[in-house]
Amino acid sequence: AAGAAWVTVFSEVSIAILLFILTYRFTRVLPNLTVTGKCLGATILMMLVLLALPAWHVIILVLLGGAAYLLFLFLLKAISRATLKEMLTS
Repeated sequence: AAGAAWVTVFSEVSIAILLFILTYRFTRVLPNLTVTGKCLGATILMMLVLLALPAWHVIILVLLGGAAYLLFLFLLKAISRATLKEMLTS
């Protein structure tokens, strides 16, 4: 099972790199690495929150994970208060 997980990680990283290259080749636009880093930080913090929880029902974990991710994006200033309001009202 661990081998399959690592193959999945490898394939996803490979796809991300290839898409980055293609996107840059056709648009000549580079991503904002500051925002990318903040999103990665929010993802890691969300993961730590979920790992700290006991084996709760998956629906509860998904809801808590989403709430934690939005909270950490806001705290790390990856999204603004106005963006957060717009996301929650639409």
